[in-house]
Amino acid sequence: MMATWRTAFGLQHDGVIVLADQVNALTNAYGGNVSSVSDMVTRIGPLGEVAGIAAPSLAAMAQLMNSVGVESEVGATGLKNMALALTKGEAATKAQKGAWKSLGLDAAKVAKGMQRDAEGTILSVMRALARIPAAARPAILSELFGTESLGAIATKLDIGRGPCTVCRTRPLPPRRGLEGHQ
Repeated sequence: MMATWRTAFGLQHDGVIVLADQVNALTNAYGGNVSSVSDMVTRIGPLGEVAGIAAPSLAAMAQLMNSVGVESEVGATGLKNMALALTKGEAATKAQKGAWKSLGLDAAKVAKGMQRDAEGTILSVMRALARIPAAARPAILSELFGTESLGAIATKLDIGRGPCTVCRTRPLPPRRGLEGHQ
């Protein structure tokens, strides 16, 4: 797992140790299974980086899903589909653009936001989803993220838990050649 994380996230040894410590801290503080959370982080790996999601935020989302019983395969699929949907931008279908509009958001702006502040953008999307009527939520979730991701994505609608704050307590060291970026 650690060698995979080193390659997937472009981390040096110390960065991998910090990420493993963060996964342990998250599961100790908020519940979940270290192996399952680590499996989700490993499965998503480089896609998270392409989508602008830093490894600690990815770990926090995986922990949140696992702590409410989402299996690692389902959680990884949900995270993958969420990352792809949030970064689709102008490539979003007409129906997806309509779903974004019903949330008061724009697909292209969401994609740009993911590159500037992925965590903030994801929280904004989850807040927008939480504000719409419960009866409309499944259709919008399905349109944006796919039906196989409904269970995984729905767990993140409870954004008040805030496990991402644990990730900020010990940031990852800078990536090789990209100081200041994780």
